[in-house]
Amino acid sequence: MILDAGSGHKPLNAPSTVIHIDKYPNRIPNFINATIEHLPLRNGIIKKVYASHVLEHSLEPRQALLEFRRVATSEVEIRVPNLCYQHTEQNDHYYTWTAYTIYNLMKTVFPEVEVKHNFRIMGGDLIDHLRIQGLIRLIRWITKFETIVIGRPTLRKTK
Repeated sequence: MILDAGSGHKPLNAPSTVIHIDKYPNRIPNFINATIEHLPLRNGIIKKVYASHVLEHSLEPRQALLEFRRVATSEVEIRVPNLCYQHTEQNDHYYTWTAYTIYNLMKTVFPEVEVKHNFRIMGGDLIDHLRIQGLIRLIRWITKFETIVIGRPTLRKTK
């Protein structure tokens, strides 16, 4: 079972194996109206927690991570916008992180933490965009940086 924490308007697509939690009501299968800081789930009931672009909206991100660790048996995957790419139009972000600061926060909760980076092409024709917008705007347009952090509630055994 996977917990899609803060599923919002883009929930994971696997209705029979996913529990969706968000503080805003939603009409999707397996939905629970709750906050990420106070999950109404038993300890160790979820294999994986997936929280994409939700932690920056929490006033208590460490409390949310503690809740994720409490319910997860395998891993917790956190995705946050990297400070290098900040949504200027977003005024509901309480926190911003670099890869180092989100790693440090995760290390206060999880014994094992792995950091990954991700960038996605945002679509469109690069050549036309380069001609019209110039190089600086192209760089801002082409990449959306996000930091992906995997926390594991217990250390994995090494061979």
